[in-house]
Amino acid sequence: MLRRLTDAALAWEALGRDSGALYRGTRLSTAGALERASLSAREREFLDASRAAADSEQAAARRSARRLRRLTVLLTLLLITASATTFHAIRAQGTATRQRNIAVSQKVAEQATAPRSTNPALAN
Repeated sequence: MLRRLTDAALAWEALGRDSGALYRGTRLSTAGALERASLSAREREFLDASRAAADSEQAAARRSARRLRRLTVLLTLLLITASATTFHAIRAQGTATRQRNIAVSQKVAEQATAPRSTNPALAN
């Protein structure tokens, strides 16, 4: 494992310390278990950079998950608000329809009784 770590650290430096050459996952865990005192300065720098990159990636994943949760909550609240508004609008429409029907029936009733006072023969 130490030989592979040394090779990886050399390749990392040869690539201009490219973050794509850093260890991640199982390789990082395995290399992290090595005794730091037995590592060269280059190897320690490589492992430190690998850990920093892994920590940064985990933090970015947590931020992304947090944003997704917030978006989900926001969309849920918008859905609840839209549903409540729709329910209220349907109820208001029903109330308006009932009131209109009552007003129309009262007008028809008034029109039907109006001839009684002026022409009682038509009222029968």
